[in-house]
Amino acid sequence: MSEQHSDGVVSIAGGPIAAVFVAGMFGRFRDDIGATNVALVLAGVVVLAALAGRTAGIVTALTAATSFNFFHTEPYHSLRISGSRDVMTVVLLAVLGLFVAEIGASRRRKTTAAQHVAATAHALESAVQQVAAGDPSDAVFETVRATLVETLGLSECRFEAVGRGAAVTVGVIPRTGALVGTSMRIGIGGFELPVAGAAIAVAVPGSTLGHIVMVPDSRHGSTLNDRRAAIALADLYALALVNERAARLLTPR
Repeated sequence: MSEQHSDGVVSIAGGPIAAVFVAGMFGRFRDDIGATNVALVLAGVVVLAALAGRTAGIVTALTAATSFNFFHTEPYHSLRISGSRDVMTVVLLAVLGLFVAEIGASRRRKTTAAQHVAATAHALESAVQQVAAGDPSDAVFETVRATLVETLGLSECRFEAVGRGAAVTVGVIPRTGALVGTSMRIGIGGFELPVAGAAIAVAVPGSTLGHIVMVPDSRHGSTLNDRRAAIALADLYALALVNERAARLLTPR
């Protein structure tokens, strides 16, 4: 079990346990503390759980509402509610958790997207620096391949040069980055590539040097900007190949 998965399990389980514990403990002193104060404490538990994760927030909110109903509304130790005020408190606890959980999930999605864009920009910068420094094309392709695997969620990524073996048998993504045909399926992060794979042309004006063939991992999608960045990386690799071939021609034998 990964550390991230373990943290998620702890968050999902910890929030409801804390809600039940707080509601049960304060149930012994309900006459001294008051239901309103208990509800406020439970609301704090719900907010903390929701900040840890959407699922944790939702489960904790429902647990907190049920626990408050069980320990602090008449008839006690029953899931029935006799007062309209208590009904409103239970409903507000549940709604609070759902609301905060959704806000937290939205913030996490935005943070993840920003990190994704920054990582792609860094990869483009690294490839540009490699080409400018005259690094071998194999080294440039390794940067390109690693970025495409991570960005597009690929299980396989390889370069097929023109004139070596059969022609590319998968669809070629146009320079616009658009996906067309039967591949328009939503996956994690955007539209999925075709199951059989897709290719990006590695080309310079007037000549196609080959194709980068990409086979997707299951249920992983990509955005239009991801695919446009992939095309830019393929262009950089094409430039590295051209520079390398030119250097070989200029090298005295």
